[in-house]
Amino acid sequence: MAIITISRGSYSKGKEIAETVAQALGYECISREILNEAAGHFKIPEIKLIQALQEAPTMLDRFSFGREKFVAYITEAFLEHVHQDNVVYHGLAGHFFLKDVGHALKVRIIADIEDRVRTELDRKKISGETEPVDLGYVEKREDLGGFSRFMKKLENVMAAAGMATEGDRNDAVKIDPAKPLDPKEVIKRRDEERRQWSMALYGIDTADPSLYDLVVHIHKINVQDAANIIGHTAGLPRFQTTPESRAALDDLLVAARAKAAIVTAWPGVQITAEKGLVVVHTEATLAQESEVRRRIMEAGQGVEGVKDVRVHVHLITP
Repeated sequence: MAIITISRGSYSKGKEIAETVAQALGYECISREILNEAAGHFKIPEIKLIQALQEAPTMLDRFSFGREKFVAYITEAFLEHVHQDNVVYHGLAGHFFLKDVGHALKVRIIADIEDRVRTELDRKKISGETEPVDLGYVEKREDLGGFSRFMKKLENVMAAAGMATEGDRNDAVKIDPAKPLDPKEVIKRRDEERRQWSMALYGIDTADPSLYDLVVHIHKINVQDAANIIGHTAGLPRFQTTPESRAALDDLLVAARAKAAIVTAWPGVQITAEKGLVVVHTEATLAQESEVRRRIMEAGQGVEGVKDVRVHVHLITP
């Protein structure tokens, strides 16, 4: 048994590959369900959360500690779904949530830009040269203003965190408002957008091949070939569930459940779990310490799988 996560760029046939793998192995295939559950925590429609993510990760900061809560809710929802194994997941940073789980196979699907454009143009039945470009989220040139605002906001966030900004990157995508939209330009822009929100939310670059066990280039290799390769790899002994990998996944799930509950009572926490013991680290002033401990203990005690909660408050000056 294994858990398979598939990361992909837009129009790289990742969804088709994931569904083909799941069907061949008899696994469950999941993706949007995770966002739906996270949206439920925020008490907003799923489409609103998707729009917020596409515009900028900073949109989540409109909610109180929105970014931290979003990651906590997504993590819990994801781990709840994959906990029983036999799952193929394609979507938001699944490899990030399972980086320490031995029976998780982390896959990246890549494709040449020309093939990706052809895939989308075939799907939309349009010509990239003679008809308007419609890749699902760009309707007109004015829409690029939102992306420019997104880039500016995110550059400020990344600069504050010491990350590279657009001015530091040689491969940055430049948008020239005097030129008509090019499908390649739009896809590259979408890739950069996804990469940057992943950096801002999770601190990972989804395009980094070292994050994955397997990278598959869709060109000579087609969807069925890719599914066969992934299925074969998932069957290797090193990707089978062991008592150790099961325990690691159990601990991650308990920690995720605890954080999703505690972050509402007191945000700004670091949480680990081992065999039901949850350890919480946070910061507070001396005046806040007693109340912080009470809130965290109350929020954590009723969580499924939690046997005990230990709180470490690191004192800070007001």
